[in-house]
Amino acid sequence: MSGCLAFENMAPTYITTDTVEHMLQNPAWSIRLLQKIQNEREQSAQLDLKIKKNHPKVEFAEAGEVSAIPFTLAKSLCSSSRPV
Repeated sequence: MSGCLAFENMAPTYITTDTVEHMLQNPAWSIRLLQKIQNEREQSAQLDLKIKKNHPKVEFAEAGEVSAIPFTLAKSLCSSSRPV
């Protein structure tokens, strides 16, 4: 892409030369933009950490869903009025 700069360390993000000019002419806007990017990265890092922290709980819950089926079947058989 001519006239664009690519940022490799971010999700596919491109900045046009017009945007660069706008950033240079409006430093306050540029600062807000960069702060927003920084905040989004921090939130993403926090969410990644939360996912890693909750991974054992998710595995346990998923395993419980699979093993709950025989329990539910046994419970319904025991509560039926006819003998097994």
